[in-house]
Amino acid sequence: MNRPCTRPNVLMVAVSLFVCLILYAAVAQAVLPQVAVGDSHTVVLMADGTVKAWGIDILGWSNSFSPPMKVSGVGGPVSAIAAGPTAGFAIMADGTVVAWGDHRLWPPNDDGSTPPMKVSGLGGPVTALDSKVHNTVALLADGTVKTWGENDVGQLGDGTTNYGHTPVTVVGLGGPAVGIAQGSTHTVALMADGTVKAWGNNEYGQLGDGTTGTTNRSFTPVTVSGLSGVTAIGAGFDFTVALLSDGTVKAWGNNAVGQLGDGTTTDRPTPVTVVGLDGPVMAISVGNWHTVALMADGTVKTWGLILPTKSGHG
Repeated sequence: MNRPCTRPNVLMVAVSLFVCLILYAAVAQAVLPQVAVGDSHTVVLMADGTVKAWGIDILGWSNSFSPPMKVSGVGGPVSAIAAGPTAGFAIMADGTVVAWGDHRLWPPNDDGSTPPMKVSGLGGPVTALDSKVHNTVALLADGTVKTWGENDVGQLGDGTTNYGHTPVTVVGLGGPAVGIAQGSTHTVALMADGTVKAWGNNEYGQLGDGTTGTTNRSFTPVTVSGLSGVTAIGAGFDFTVALLSDGTVKAWGNNAVGQLGDGTTTDRPTPVTVVGLDGPVMAISVGNWHTVALMADGTVKTWGLILPTKSGHG
């Protein structure tokens, strides 16, 4: 006897497809929680896309410290966050940037808006942002780099020392950037080819081109000597750190408190290898005077200024 030919249940197929589309949309819209830390405040991107902050009050909610609370007025959806010393930033899903706190770290609009407010003049969608002291640097989706804030030592990279009230384009990068880092008075870009460029103050050799001194500052990007295969960068107070594709870490610049991790307190105008890591590094985070490394085995190592709240010692 021939078996009857069965047909798929069209309704069930349609329902299954609809459910899959809903699940796909939910996953696509899911937000990866993030944490960003300023000098005395913390900003958190929640899984629901909202932003919360606590610490030193930078929004005028109170006269001193604030508990965790939602940052109102940011809008949404938010895709990433960043924190300056006294400011917070949210990168929106459309690549625009909303900022609040210290006006020196972002160019205020002229429409009388109050924080948080949209940063104007970026000229394109932003994918990453970093801020330190009185400067901010942003990476655009097309690989260009924008900066604003103080520029007394050329840290904006536009070839001048004019204060940047609105974002200016870094000139002379010679190609697309894929990463950025803001130091205290210098700025760093990770290029698509794995090299690193830096500009601004060079008193301690933080530009990494083999020179030092205030007369060797650069108003446009210079190439860091002897580096290739870099996957991530960070910058602190007059020093710079790079993670290489092989899991090693290099550092250069100011080394007064051992923040370069080479076992000395000698300033280095070119990259030196961080010693004692005893394994490959997966990620780095650079503070004002110290560096933290996430190891491949899930442990964390740190070096530089040793304080109970910074280097995890007793």
